[in-house]
Amino acid sequence: MNCNNRQAITLIELLISIVLLAMVIVGFMSIDTFSRHHLVSSDRRAKLQNEAMLILEHMTKQLIGVIGDSESEPINITAAGANSRRVRGFIDNGDGIRGLNDNWTDYCFGTNDCGAGSDTHTLSFQLVDNSTGTASPVAASRETLSRRVSAFRATMDYANSRNYFDVTVTTCWDPDGAPLACHTADNPAVTLNTTIRLPSVSIK
Repeated sequence: MNCNNRQAITLIELLISIVLLAMVIVGFMSIDTFSRHHLVSSDRRAKLQNEAMLILEHMTKQLIGVIGDSESEPINITAAGANSRRVRGFIDNGDGIRGLNDNWTDYCFGTNDCGAGSDTHTLSFQLVDNSTGTASPVAASRETLSRRVSAFRATMDYANSRNYFDVTVTTCWDPDGAPLACHTADNPAVTLNTTIRLPSVSIK
């Protein structure tokens, strides 16, 4: 007795297969989107950390030779609200005494004090050569360290001594914070701080 077995896919089985295939595709797409998002966020954080570290290393290198005396701090800080607008350190010209012919370094945040424009989130540096002791010395060099600084705070650490200088810098991918605020997943921010020891302090 011969029986012809005829098998076919029903409409319900076809719909179930399509739904399962769609779920697998959506799952893979979600994993891909998630991975790409975190890759971009991690890359941005790494770049921001590099910029913040560059600023702190630059300041450590430049301010290690600042000099003060019994009447003047080795570093002059001009504040603007919670941030420091300008940090000026006087560099010893070699005689070990704070004098009018000492050079100085400026770190300017959000202003054109360093001649680099008044971009709100720019941190600039300039070295002023005052070896001749002129009334209006000209900057020997200028450079922009970062255009992604959202906060810059410098203070003298009086708890230890006048020889310690604390710096905190925050870099943000989009420091304007619009439409996304800093410290969010799509607009990450990095905050680093350091303490710089200032060994060159003289007494008149």
